[in-house]
Amino acid sequence: MHHADSYPARRLTVRCDKRRAIMFTKLTDTSKAAIFTVIVLLLAMTVAASINLFSITSEFLSIVLYMFTPSLTALIMMLVVTRDGFSREGWKTN
Repeated sequence: MHHADSYPARRLTVRCDKRRAIMFTKLTDTSKAAIFTVIVLLLAMTVAASINLFSITSEFLSIVLYMFTPSLTALIMMLVVTRDGFSREGWKTN
């Protein structure tokens, strides 16, 4: 039989849990809001540059791409910045 710790995925999870304790666990609500705003603005500018670069003429597609940036930012915040998305408790709303 294989031991649970011998699987690479298990070791990766343990390493992620150790890093999780270091990464952004003490952010205030104000700093989270500021980070969210900066990421949304950066993504919106990236979308605008991409629309111009790829010569997208469809207004519908342009609007959909712009409207998707806050949702993508929320996922980035939950999974990368605050790491709250890796627990069930993190996905619950207050």
